[in-house]
Amino acid sequence: MSRSRLQKLVIWIIVGGLSLVNASSLVLRFPRPAYAVTKMLLLWDDGTYGAVPSGWTTDATYNDLMLRGNTTAGGTGGSDTHTHTITNANVDTVNTGSNAQQKKGSATVSAQSHTHAITSSSMSNESSLPPYRGLMVIANDSGIPTTLPLNIIVLFDTASLSGDFSRYSAQDNYFVRGASTAGGTGGSSALHGHSSVAFGTGNPNSTEAAMVTGAAVTANTSTHSHSLTGSTTDTDGDIAPPHVNTVLARVTTDGIAIPAEMISIFDAAPGTGWNSLSGVGGDFNQKYIEGTSTYAAAQGNATHNHNKTGGYTTNTVSTGTGLGTGTPAKGVATSHAHPLASPTFSDGNNAPAYKDVIVGKKLAELGVTAPANITLTAGNPSQTLDTTFPGGSEVTVTDGGNGWSITVIMQTTLTSGGNTIPNANVKIRKDGLVDSGSYTIWGGTYTNVAETNATESLDVSRTVGTRSSGTSGDSTTTRPSIQVVIPGIQAAGDYVGAMRFTVA
Repeated sequence: MSRSRLQKLVIWIIVGGLSLVNASSLVLRFPRPAYAVTKMLLLWDDGTYGAVPSGWTTDATYNDLMLRGNTTAGGTGGSDTHTHTITNANVDTVNTGSNAQQKKGSATVSAQSHTHAITSSSMSNESSLPPYRGLMVIANDSGIPTTLPLNIIVLFDTASLSGDFSRYSAQDNYFVRGASTAGGTGGSSALHGHSSVAFGTGNPNSTEAAMVTGAAVTANTSTHSHSLTGSTTDTDGDIAPPHVNTVLARVTTDGIAIPAEMISIFDAAPGTGWNSLSGVGGDFNQKYIEGTSTYAAAQGNATHNHNKTGGYTTNTVSTGTGLGTGTPAKGVATSHAHPLASPTFSDGNNAPAYKDVIVGKKLAELGVTAPANITLTAGNPSQTLDTTFPGGSEVTVTDGGNGWSITVIMQTTLTSGGNTIPNANVKIRKDGLVDSGSYTIWGGTYTNVAETNATESLDVSRTVGTRSSGTSGDSTTTRPSIQVVIPGIQAAGDYVGAMRFTVA
C-alpha cells in the first residue's frame, strides 16, 4: 500500500511542477529488493598454503564452532561442556556400632544399623569436545563457482581421487571446527570421566534410645549427616557426536571445473546440479564432519552415560553426645562411614557448539555420446537388413542421478545423389534376441534399465530405453540394432544419413 501511494504522489508532483516536455523525459525508478545469494563454503589451511585465494573470503561466523549438516543452514546450538543430573542415589546401611554407654544423662542416638537419603548432589562440568582441528571456513564471493582454486579443501565420499586432487590427511581423525587460523587442535579422547561427583545426605532413618550404665563412651547423635565424593573416571562416556567419517582432499590443479561426486558445504540450498546430503534421511542430516581416510556414515551417538556405581568415599562424622543410665541399647559408633548405593546419571548430550550448513554432492551432467560413424549392412532392393552397433561403437549415457530416457530419430534422410530411402523404412529393433542379449544391447551400469519389445520406424522420435533411477555419474552403454527396409525399386549407391540420440 505504501509503494502505491508513493508512486502516485511523485507523478502528481512532477506533472504539477515541471513542463510536459521535461516531465515526459523523466524516468521514475524503483530499486529491486536485494536477494540473498547462496554461497559455497569450503575449507582453507592458511598455515600450509598461505593467504585465502582470490574470490574467496573468510567467514568468521564459523570460528570456534563445529560444522554440522542440516536441512537448513545457519542454525547454532550445542555446548562445549556438559554435566549430568543424578537420581536414585542412597547410602547403604552401616552396622559398625557398639554399646553406647554413659554414666549420666540420656539421649537419642542414631541406630547401630541405619541409612541416609541423598539430599543434594553435583557433578563437575567436563568438555564435550571430541578431538578437533581448526580450518578456516571460506565463502565464494560470487555464490557458487564453476571452478576451484589451487589448494582449496573439499569433501568426498571416496578415497579414489582423480589426479586433480590429493587427500588432505592432516585432518584425519579430527572433527572439522571453524578457526581464524588453521591447524590448532583441541578436544579430548572420546572416552571421558567427570573429575568430581559429590553428594550430601539427610539425617539417619533410624534412631535408638541409648541409656546404659557402664563406662563412659560417645555415640552419634540422632541428627547427623555425611558428604560423599568420587568421580566417573571409567571407560564409559563416549562423547563422539553423530558424525560422518569424510574424506577431505585439496585441489592440486588450479582452476579445475567442479567434478561430479565432489561434496561441498553451503550457507543455503545450492539448487540445480547438487544433491542434498543433509536433508532428512541424508548421511549428513544433523551430523558433524570428521576427516578420515575412509568414508563412513552413521558414526557416533547423540548422548552418553556413565556406569560407575562404586568407588565413592564418605566422610566419617564425630558428633557424639553424653548418654544416660538405663536399659542397654546399641547406637552406631561416633566415627563411621557409609558406602554409596548405585546412583543413576542422566544422559549427557553429545553436541559440541556448532553452526549448521547444507551439505551437497555435485551431480553429473546428464549426457549422451554416440559414435561418429556406423556402416550399415549392404543389400539389394526389397531386402530387410539389420545392423547392430559393433563393440567399441556404443552410445553412452551419463546419469545425472535421477535416471533418464534415451530416444533416437533420423535427423537427415539416407541419401545417395538425388535418391533417398524414406525415414519410415529405417527402424530401431527391440523385439528379439541377438548375441545373448536383447536387440538393444546394454552394458556398463544398467540396473533399472527397461526397453519396449518392438520394432519402430525412426520417422518420429522413438524410445531406445529408460532408466527409472540411478546414481549420478553412472555410465550406461547401448548397442542399438537398426533395421533398414530397402524399397523394391531403389537406385544403387552409397546412402548416407544422420541419426540423433537424445537423453532427458
